[in-house]
Amino acid sequence: FLIGSALLERLLNELVGGGGRAGLLLKDLIAHKEVERRLGACAVAWLSALFSPSSLNLRNLIWHGFLAPRELEQRHAASLLRLLSRAAAALGAARRAEAALWRGGPPGPGR
Repeated sequence: FLIGSALLERLLNELVGGGGRAGLLLKDLIAHKEVERRLGACAVAWLSALFSPSSLNLRNLIWHGFLAPRELEQRHAASLLRLLSRAAAALGAARRAEAALWRGGPPGPGR
């Protein structure tokens, strides 16, 4: 779960354009307008429920030893996998759109 949440944080930083500089904190990424624009309000609600300091904050609970990884509910791990998939797809779409701009054509599914 810790590796998956670190990867998710990296993907979200890439989505908001922070790939080349120091990344934003996960709580700031969850609140970022670009994340909501690219992932949708439902995904942001799940991000907030799982990782926000005012909610479950599962990553920190596991990281600091308050919750052993084996105690994590499967539904939470499955939710993380879905969020990872959605963020990766959004990043791929953003990169295809950017590449199409450089080529001078519209973005396509196979580009």
